Amino acid sequence: MLVHYQQRLALVCSLLLGCMTMPALAETSSEQSTLPSTHMPLLVHGVDGELEQNIRAWLTDLIACDANELQRQLWQRLAIKSTTKALQAVGYYQPSIRIRFQASTGASCPTAVLDINPDQPVVYHQVEQQLLGEGQYDEVILQAWQKLTMKSGERLHHGRYEDAKQSMAQRLQERGYVDAEYQQAQILVNPVSHQADVRMILDTAKRYRFGDIQFNQDFLRDDFVKRYSPVVAGQPFDSEQLNLLSQNLSNSGYFNEVRIRQAPANQAETNIPIEVSLTPRNRMSYAFSAGYGSDTGERIGADIKRHWFNRRGHYGNAMMQYAQRRQLVETHYVVPWDNPLTEKLDWGFRAQYEENDRWGSGSFARVGPNFVRELYDGWTGVVFTELWSSRTEFIGDNAREGQFFFAGLRLSKRDSDDPIFPTEGWSLMAEIKMADPSWFSTTSLIQGRIDFHGLMPFGKGGLLLRAQAGSTWVEQFDLLPKPLRFYTGGDATVRGYAFEALSPANGRGVLIGGQHYVAASVEYSHPVSEAWQVAGFLDTGDAFNDWEVGLQGLKQGAGLGVRWKTPVGFVKADIAFPISQANANEPRLHLGIGASF
Repeated sequence: MLVHYQQRLALVCSLLLGCMTMPALAETSSEQSTLPSTHMPLLVHGVDGELEQNIRAWLTDLIACDANELQRQLWQRLAIKSTTKALQAVGYYQPSIRIRFQASTGASCPTAVLDINPDQPVVYHQVEQQLLGEGQYDEVILQAWQKLTMKSGERLHHGRYEDAKQSMAQRLQERGYVDAEYQQAQILVNPVSHQADVRMILDTAKRYRFGDIQFNQDFLRDDFVKRYSPVVAGQPFDSEQLNLLSQNLSNSGYFNEVRIRQAPANQAETNIPIEVSLTPRNRMSYAFSAGYGSDTGERIGADIKRHWFNRRGHYGNAMMQYAQRRQLVETHYVVPWDNPLTEKLDWGFRAQYEENDRWGSGSFARVGPNFVRELYDGWTGVVFTELWSSRTEFIGDNAREGQFFFAGLRLSKRDSDDPIFPTEGWSLMAEIKMADPSWFSTTSLIQGRIDFHGLMPFGKGGLLLRAQAGSTWVEQFDLLPKPLRFYTGGDATVRGYAFEALSPANGRGVLIGGQHYVAASVEYSHPVSEAWQVAGFLDTGDAFNDWEVGLQGLKQGAGLGVRWKTPVGFVKADIAFPISQANANEPRLHLGIGASF
């Protein structure tokens, strides 16, 4: 028994040293490794899977093809020693190992062969494990402790044991158990009985809390910056909260660099102070664009952003666009709300002028606040009010002016696997707004719209589905300005028809828009190279004043197109045919750029 006890102590010491230097398991499943031509190939017989992988990981020094007898004997002793350690690391303590050199037919270099009988593995026998301190009530720590818990009858595996100990140490630090320590941690192995006894006592001690949180920046008010922080002094320490703090500050749009440092732990008060260093981004940014769209013609634009106006974090932008058929100016002044990441008050102004040889010309301006709030799971809700002033002049008719005060709701979500080049995802926008003469409006109306896009893999390509609809209840349709009337036709609704070419017309043939509209599309795109795709599509839709008549007379367009992948999105060119009218043999070119939805 004394001999066995001495063997146990010796094995414990060697294991503690061996486990610290044990190499990682090799990622290979082949029987014969790929070796340089100057070294002997290595065959392992008798074991496979994890045991063979670990043996190959330990046998890093290979024997040369032209090794002499003395060199072979020396390598055999070293290889047996390494193979023994490799097997002990996964619980096999009394293997039988024989090494021989086998001549290969037709090859100048012999093969080194390891014949191994791993024998019976060592299993856990008596297991005593205790978790003490505040960590025994922490669900995260208990989950890590479960991975470290060993059961009687399980095979001894030093690699998994050390990985679990390292994972436990990491979790303890992440959760603020700064003073945690093992009061006892040992594995006593008896290779004769193939049993191992475990005794482990871990005292997590007290969990530290967040100390003072210091923000090092001078261009925003500290009380405003703190609104981005999920971390509050006095709360239990959690490094995930620091990661969330870094993410929130990075996403705020104010900072070019965010650095978070844990100050040395205050053992007297059992807390960890936090220092946050913030570098501001440039206060102004500018973007300019130029392009062409078959709906708008040639266009140029500019977007000027001021990323903060004052120390309370207010920000805004001004956007201008001049196109062949439409000119607009739009500005926003944004006030971050209680939770600035998910709530904001957006004061917007937009002025627009457009003209079209199918209906005439018109202008409108709107101003009002929008309260935007992220609801849950990516959904965004908007409560808005808008004051409109409009002027519309249909061809051959007198100009009509109107004003409206709208109150409305908007709900939207976009979910995709890539913002620019999605291969799967969907988006939905639904809006309803109303006006009434008692609210300084020209006439009473209720208007709703819905817009859905879905993209899914189909074969080697993708299937894009689109469905749009809108409806208006209005007391006096003649008083509606053009922007509140529905038109279809063009790149975004029914290809094969000109922009806003589908709508009811008056007695003079002037397109005066409709109270309702629907549009739908199915499109399949197929990749032909990394940068190019071909597409085929079928669109349908129309604008009308009567649902029953309108749905029976929907127009269709179909065609083919190409997609070219660029850094700013796909450049799209489509040739579409208006198959629902007499001149169906006259194709129309549609151009666009951007994501699928």
